[in-house]
Amino acid sequence: MEELNSFNNNQNPAVYQSQEPSSSPTSKKNILVKLIILVFFCLIFGLSVFFIINFKQNTQVRQNSNSFIVPTQIIITPTIILSKPIQISFLRKGDIWLADGNGSNQKQLTKEASIENYYWIPKTNKLAFYRVANTPEKIQVDTKILNLENGEERIIHTKNFMNSNMGGIGPDLYFRMGVSSDSKKIAYGGDLVDKNLIVYDINVGVEKEVETQGILPIFSPDGQSLAGIDFEKGNLFIYSLNDNSSKQLINFMAPKNYSGDYRFYEYPKDLIEWSVDGKKLLYYFGDLGQGSFVYNGTYHINEIDIISKNSANLTKSGLGEIETYLDRSPDGRTIYYKVQRNKLVDSKGATADLSVSTLSGYIQSQGEYRTTTKETLEKVDTLNNKQTIIPLNQSTGDWLSLNNLKVSPDGNLLIYEWIVTVMVNDKSSTNSEIWEINTSGVDNHKIIDDATMPKFVN
Repeated sequence: MEELNSFNNNQNPAVYQSQEPSSSPTSKKNILVKLIILVFFCLIFGLSVFFIINFKQNTQVRQNSNSFIVPTQIIITPTIILSKPIQISFLRKGDIWLADGNGSNQKQLTKEASIENYYWIPKTNKLAFYRVANTPEKIQVDTKILNLENGEERIIHTKNFMNSNMGGIGPDLYFRMGVSSDSKKIAYGGDLVDKNLIVYDINVGVEKEVETQGILPIFSPDGQSLAGIDFEKGNLFIYSLNDNSSKQLINFMAPKNYSGDYRFYEYPKDLIEWSVDGKKLLYYFGDLGQGSFVYNGTYHINEIDIISKNSANLTKSGLGEIETYLDRSPDGRTIYYKVQRNKLVDSKGATADLSVSTLSGYIQSQGEYRTTTKETLEKVDTLNNKQTIIPLNQSTGDWLSLNNLKVSPDGNLLIYEWIVTVMVNDKSSTNSEIWEINTSGVDNHKIIDDATMPKFVN
């Protein structure tokens, strides 16, 4: 019995052990596969959640971006003026003033009380000007530069003239001045028949005296050359600042014709300025009449190519007219000038253009005659030679009291000086006003009182 129990006791452990889980290689492999599948599904789930959230965020960003893009496109439109407001400067009682384009917000810039002319130095907040001081013994001309950024004002040149020889000095008459478009040089000088034109280097502060007669302070666009005119010989030439050499463009002093008391010379009256591209020069040119019955000369605005030396008349307005150059559009295409048309009127009231031939004929046939003069403001398109009269509504007589016209930097406006004569107690007094008109000839109106020499601020 005991053996039987012993046998049973020995067998139970064996039976118990056989009932525990197996740890074979196949079982471990199945567990690993299940773990991999579980990790894979977790990864897929996580990526799905990430993409869903990211998609929603991107959608919201695009919606927000679109809400800002439309207003931005509306703001940046051609109707928004991106350039700075137009400002003008002028002289009042010998000082330089600044104002908005409509004449408002006037501000005095200098306290000289004796400034004759001034020039803006391009692309800077600086002005170059000259003032005149008169004494019984001499006339002193001081050339100065004003820096508007810091208010610094300094004299760069002083020249004295004997008062007995001068009898007075006026803008661009005995003393002339010019500023190069590259803002690097100023040229100035008085009594330009002499060799006394000075070129001043703004950055270095050094003066250089040119050595050829008749050079004018008219800079080429690159600032490397000056224009010259020899009034005695009738030459037009250009002067190189690099090597101090001169190049003659044309010589005019030769009799055009000769008949009795009437002698005509083709003669340059004055140089005006360079073309925008620096390849041509504008100048006055015409017949200078000399004789007992010659009324006056006839001048036109001409242009000469500095390479080919070919010239052309830009203002073919007819015989008996004198053209006064005023200004040119920024692109150089349109020229503005004042025309003076002279007419002969006989005893019967018939009129004819004034010329030597008509004058001689009137003297022989009528014996009596009178002249009439009519002035107009005109412009010419140099590409198609179209000339247009610009009407001025304040003009009531035959004479235009118009001076110093300037074209705005955008080419759309004209400002000019208008002289008004007022009679008070049988005594006349004059007042200078600044007027503005569209280049198309409309909306002519006064913007500033008691002012001269208007210029647009560059």
